[in-house]
Amino acid sequence: MKKSSEILVGELETEFKTVVAMMKIYCKQHHGSSTLCQQCRELLVYAETKLDRCPYGESKPTCNKCPIHCYKPEEKKADESRDALRRAAHVATTSDFVDSTSSA
Repeated sequence: MKKSSEILVGELETEFKTVVAMMKIYCKQHHGSSTLCQQCRELLVYAETKLDRCPYGESKPTCNKCPIHCYKPEEKKADESRDALRRAAHVATTSDFVDSTSSA
């Protein structure tokens, strides 16, 4: 199985796989692309870096339950990442998500 991240392992890689699957859904829905566009690829690199630098490491809580907010509101990419993940979560059905994660 192909690794989704060259720098993440364990639970962090699993979380990143989820982000990848959600970004694929978002990009397809909002950019009409069958593969990730440049903007979405940049957001994935940003998310991967944030996960890699998480002070909790593999024992990190999910981002929405974390007391540390790594994605600062003033950062444009943070806003774009949150928006993309919210929209993907909203449009994703169970079958869409399962299909996306199995091919990630």
